[in-house]
Amino acid sequence: MHKGSRSVLVPNPHGRDVSIGLMRKIIRDSGLTVEEWLDLQS
Repeated sequence: MHKGSRSVLVPNPHGRDVSIGLMRKIIRDSGLTVEEWLDLQS
């Protein structure tokens, strides 16, 4: 995930889906809103 010069790597050693709650926490901790993160995906 990238925003400007900021990037966040989410390791997933188990290869399973990341839960919605964990993904929201990662997004918040990175300083983004969910809407900003979704905008980066398009």
